[in-house]
Amino acid sequence: MYIVNDDQWAKEMDGNLKRLRPLVIDLSHVLICQYFNCPPLADQPQQQPAAEDGDGAAPPAPAPAAPAQPVIPAFRDFIFNAVQRTRTPLNAMVTGLLLVQRLRDRNPNCVGTAVTPHRVMLAGIMLACKVLYDDTYSNRTWVHVSQGLFTLAEINRMEWEFLEYLHFDLVIPRAMWHAHLARLDGQITTLIN
Repeated sequence: MYIVNDDQWAKEMDGNLKRLRPLVIDLSHVLICQYFNCPPLADQPQQQPAAEDGDGAAPPAPAPAAPAQPVIPAFRDFIFNAVQRTRTPLNAMVTGLLLVQRLRDRNPNCVGTAVTPHRVMLAGIMLACKVLYDDTYSNRTWVHVSQGLFTLAEINRMEWEFLEYLHFDLVIPRAMWHAHLARLDGQITTLIN
């Protein structure tokens, strides 16, 4: 099952719409980091080689660490993979970003973490798909699409909290949609120049 049929997907993957997808993803990352004052995604720590003490013997091994958290993938790779695997159309991505902007507008003091862009954009896209399309993916599918970054409980909580923060208002008036598209057009033009 896909959100759109093969013919619709083929049209979207041809020409200008295909080139817009990475630009919308990059712009989404920039905007979300600005909206929620997110720290940059730090490079993953590398293991340091064991230092030897004065007698040439290696120091004792450290105690076993807690289970490792999943590595946070680059935002662009993460979202691109999600929308490719689910065949999410560009309009759902743009709608998801509009919902993220609405989330920020209603909660201006929220401060994010390095994984906030991944969380809010994925939740925005999930909700946009559920609003726009009759036949969409279950949250369990979004867990698989998230490459193990989020559990089903986290996906469910992300969706529920997003809805609560928006007061369950997912209606997008025509004037708001057109203003959003015009704003994105200007921001994408700035991004590519």
